[in-house]
Formats: sequence, C-alpha cells, structure tokens
Amino acid sequence: MSTAFAAGLPGFLLADEVGLGKTYSVLSAVQAIASSRSRPLRVLVLSPLSVVPHWRRSIDDMGAGNVFWCVTNYEQAKSLLVRPASSRSAKRTRTKNKRHAAEGRSRVSWDVVVCDESHRLKNPVSQRSRAVRQLVTTNNRGKRARPAFTLWVSATAGQDPLELSYLAPLFSSRHGTPVAGLDGFARWCRDRGLAVSQGAFGAWEYAPGPGDEERVRALLFDPFRPRSSSAKSLVRGALRRRPTEISGWPELVRQLSPVALDPRAFRLYELAWEEFRRSLALAVKGRDSKSSLVAALRFRQKSSLLRVPGTSQMVKDMLEDGLRPAVSVQFMESASAIVDELASSGLRVVRIDGSTAASERESGRVRFQRGDADVVVFSVVEGISLHAGEAASSADMTPRVLLLHDLRWSALEMAQIEGRTHRDGQAAVAHYLFGLGTVEERMVSAVVQKLATMAGMLGDDVTALDELLAAGSA
Repeated sequence: MSTAFAAGLPGFLLADEVGLGKTYSVLSAVQAIASSRSRPLRVLVLSPLSVVPHWRRSIDDMGAGNVFWCVTNYEQAKSLLVRPASSRSAKRTRTKNKRHAAEGRSRVSWDVVVCDESHRLKNPVSQRSRAVRQLVTTNNRGKRARPAFTLWVSATAGQDPLELSYLAPLFSSRHGTPVAGLDGFARWCRDRGLAVSQGAFGAWEYAPGPGDEERVRALLFDPFRPRSSSAKSLVRGALRRRPTEISGWPELVRQLSPVALDPRAFRLYELAWEEFRRSLALAVKGRDSKSSLVAALRFRQKSSLLRVPGTSQMVKDMLEDGLRPAVSVQFMESASAIVDELASSGLRVVRIDGSTAASERESGRVRFQRGDADVVVFSVVEGISLHAGEAASSADMTPRVLLLHDLRWSALEMAQIEGRTHRDGQAAVAHYLFGLGTVEERMVSAVVQKLATMAGMLGDDVTALDELLAAGSA
C-alpha cells in the first residue's frame, strides 16, 4: 500500500478474506506513509457505524503516530462537506441532500481516505458514493490537483464487474483512460471483453462469460506500470491474501443442511399467505400478491418459520457436541421464534439485531464470547466478532459453528456473515439450512454460484464451491 502511494497511484484495494486483520494492515501502511513526511498525515476513515468503535480502539492500540485521524461512519460523510449554494437554495429536502453530496467541497484536504467495507460504494449514483468522491477530490478551494490516496478495504469487493465501478480511478491509472460514471465504466468493461450489455430499458447487465473471472482478476491484481506516473518498476494496485497463506490458518468449510418438511408443514407452506399466518397464530397482515418477487419472499418467510424446530434442535445437538452455535437470521419473526424455543428449553440466548441498542448489543456479544450465553441469534451482517479466542473481549476457545437459518441472495452478505465466526485463525463450519421442495432449494444453487463467481474474480480456489454446487444440484 505504501509502495502504491509512493508510485502515485490514486489508491489501493486491500481485499484480504474476512478475519485476516485488514484493519491493522491499513494502520501499518498509513504509519509507513506518515513516517516519510515532515508534517502529520491527515487521514479520514469511513466505515459502517457498527465498525467505528473497532477502528478507534485499533488506532488507540497501535498509537496515532504522525497522523491526524478522523473516524466516522458513511452516513456522516456529507457533514464533512461544505454545503453548496445550490443545495441551500433548493426547496425540497431530497434535492438539498443530493446536491450537498454531489457538489459539496471537503472541509479538509485529506491525504488519505480509508473506505472500509468499500463494497458499500458499489452504486456510483448513491448519495454515499457521491459524497465520498467529493471528499477525495475536493477541498475548500474547489477541485484538487491530486486527489486523496484512497484505501478501499473489503473482503467482498463485488459480485460482478459492474459492482467494481468505485475502483474506476485505479483502473484509469492502469490504462490511462479516464473512466467516469456508471455508463462510462460499463462501456469500459465491455471494451475489455467482459460480458456486459444494456438491457431493454437501458440498464446495464452482466451475465458471466467465459474467461471473465480471469480478466477481472488480472485487472485487479496483476502488477502494472502506472500510465500517469514516472515509476520505473511495476507496482500492485490491489492485494488479496487467504488463510492458507498464513501458517496454520484453516479454510472455511461450508455444508448444505437441507431440512425435509413433514406433510403437515408442507401443507402449511402451500397455504395462502393470510391463511398461513392464521394457522400459526400470527397477526394477519397483507394478502397474496400478484408480484412474483413478493410471492417468493413470502414463501421464504413461510419456510423459515416452519424450519424453526429443526434449527432449534440442531443448536441443541451442536451444544452437546461441545460447539458454540451462532444462528444467522433475516426474518425477525423467525428470530423471535428461535429465541423463544431455545429459551423455553433452559438455554441462555443472546439476540442481536438492528433494534438492539449499541450498549446492549455489545454486552450480549461479550456474554456469548465469554461463555456466559449458550447461543447467539443475530441478523446483522457486519461489525460483530463472534469467533473463538477474540482477545478484545477475552473470548473463550470453545469452537464456534455457524447456522445460516436464512440464506441471503447477496454473495457479499453471505461472505460477511460467514466471517463473523470463521476469522482470525479460528475455524467455524458454516451450515446452509434450507427447506427441501421449497423456494429455498432453488435459491441455494444461485447463492453458491454467486459466491463462486465472486471468489473466482478475486483469484480464490473455487474447487470446494464447485463441489458444493454439484451437491446442491444432485
């Protein structure tokens, strides 16, 4: 990273797998850059809100060094911009906010901007992405001659090439071709042989083509000589390290765990939505929708609720085997049902979801980590560490196991969830739970295929995922 800075690259992508210490790698690189300068380095760290305390604690642990640090969450990025006149004069709040993000000037000339979980910038037209671009490229006087050096940090950089548009400055440095906007980036991808095309309504689409994974991997990770630099040697603009490259660290093991619904449960699954909810003594809300997307979502919710007893029994089995289970859920009613069923069996259960206050969330997480709770049921995707041996919370060494009660369509979210327990050298098998004969069975193959595509783009060995895909379609 410091070499890329010295070579004049606009930034660097650190794409290490989850749990390999990306935060400390970034801090070490920033301190190396700062040590060669006479004046303090001005560094802005942008991250999800839940990860801000981790960054601040890590900076305290390593020492600030010759650096002025500012750590905040993405939602506060606009507050670091001077509001432009066009925003102040707008009448609608939405217009004010859009212009503030797109036209505001940075209050500070940052030397380095760190974008943690940078895949959150995959939509280039979002207010978040526009505000970050302004923080990187402007200061109080307007456009800067040299933008801030950007460190993009993500274990899940993108599921397909179109989600990598935030890395356009890096690609431009490699090829000397300015790449601006989603349309410009999509055409740039198409010109390099990637299977990108415009759909019937003008939206850009990607369908994996032969050789695409190798092309993207080369664009990201092959060393190159920057077109806009006087550097004489090749430099890297991105790095991805894997557990196998760190002595003794295990690869993630994923297992498909199908659940067969009994005849009564399957009859319930096929009931109309409102009748299904009445049968389970749930509040009746909504009706059957003509939308196929809504229908698919409701079938997923049905299967999720019907599988609660199976997941609860699996938790108990894992505890008997000496493992500490962490259960990932998406639907809040399923979370409540699992928590109630486990608690009624006398188990100590921690629940962490979006409604959990920050202090309660952390105290519950620490209880689980120290063995004062038997199981954690969580819906969050990022920002919590549930792995064995975590030093920061004095976690015990009981091996963890992850039960994905609700699969997610997003490979980014799936990989992030897996990294809550399988990280920092500690192994935790991930079980993909789904109902046989339900919409979830069709979903699991698509999810594994997305994971394989993303892993292939980043240069990972996809043999295990291919085997999982074959098992899922058998």
